[in-house]
Amino acid sequence: MSIFQLEPGVVARCLFCRQNAVSVRELKGRTFDLRDEYDLRFDESMCAPVCAKCGDIYVRGASLRRFSDVLERLYDERKRAAVEDFVAVIDHDFSDVPRHRWEEVLGVSAGYVSRLQKGSRNLSGPLEVLMRGLTRAPLETLRIIGYSRRLPAALAARVK
Repeated sequence: MSIFQLEPGVVARCLFCRQNAVSVRELKGRTFDLRDEYDLRFDESMCAPVCAKCGDIYVRGASLRRFSDVLERLYDERKRAAVEDFVAVIDHDFSDVPRHRWEEVLGVSAGYVSRLQKGSRNLSGPLEVLMRGLTRAPLETLRIIGYSRRLPAALAARVK
């Protein structure tokens, strides 16, 4: 029997750490890293052979596609949430500052934030960090940005 076809209750040797610790386990609730996102909590019920010692997971074929699809969805949701949180903060706390001024602060082209919201553009890691900083601590983040570029007048006045 292949390790990829392991039956519940059966233990097999891990192909990575060579320990006799691979058994079928539930993946729901486990956290995974994907590209620049960490701690994506797997939110669907799925069982797969997992090594209790090193954590190696054995999936392939349809299981691998499902596993990858869930992680991609979680990744996209996290990115979308960063954009939505940023837009909510600037619309609520800085309603007097036009959107194009925020795009200048972020160093992106006109209309880019709208394209991020629509999903026609992908949010890069550095831009996500900047947006999350502006969401969680807007004035402090603006002060830091102000060291490297001139802030629009409406924002510069708030920072001082």
